[in-house]
Amino acid sequence: FSILWISVIALTENNGFVGANNIAIQSLPELPDYIVLLNNDTLVTPKFLNPIIQALEADTAIGIMGPIINNLDGSLQSAGASINLWTGSTTLRKIFLSESAVQLVDMVSGCCFVISRETIMRIGLLDSEYFAYYEESDYCMRAHRADLNVALCSVSRIVHLGGNSVRQIAGFHERQLLRNRFLFIKKNGSRLQKASMLLYVCLFYVWARSAKLLLSGLPNNIKPLWVGLGQGIRLLI
Repeated sequence: FSILWISVIALTENNGFVGANNIAIQSLPELPDYIVLLNNDTLVTPKFLNPIIQALEADTAIGIMGPIINNLDGSLQSAGASINLWTGSTTLRKIFLSESAVQLVDMVSGCCFVISRETIMRIGLLDSEYFAYYEESDYCMRAHRADLNVALCSVSRIVHLGGNSVRQIAGFHERQLLRNRFLFIKKNGSRLQKASMLLYVCLFYVWARSAKLLLSGLPNNIKPLWVGLGQGIRLLI
């Protein structure tokens, strides 16, 4: 039999998804070959990591890898994601681009994020300025710039329930997601891409999103969305 050691770290303040994961990694006595960041609202099988680790061992050019993400009903939530620096958006892939067990992608979902030691040695930890949202997009961009690939392991699957924590804070998701879209582009986009994203968000996205929230019976989330817009613009300029 094997013994599983679990360390519980009590924090005196809310450090967000990013800060908490960074603290956990820094608390390790030595950096292991791989770090797995796994949300607490996921369901996994006992051996879901095996094909991911095998794929990472087989190709050291891959620095970050994640599994297929399913919804609770079995439908596909994410097969990796694409990044658009012109709009600041990240789009979850709902189809497989190939039959290969390992597929190179722009990014993988942060709900299950497997990072090699080499990646952490080259680019460091997650950027704590994000707190929550877009941190995995930024980390994958940093990995690409360090000549490390990001990949999807299509033979590993988990279930992600999604959003259970943030639903307890009205409007947090809308505000933080939009604020961090600006932060992401500030750190990763060109001057022209920053201008393009600003126009897209101000002329289309916030209006379309506000209308959707209103029609969905979530009018209380509209104000936080616009607060996030103001915070984001201040970050960008």
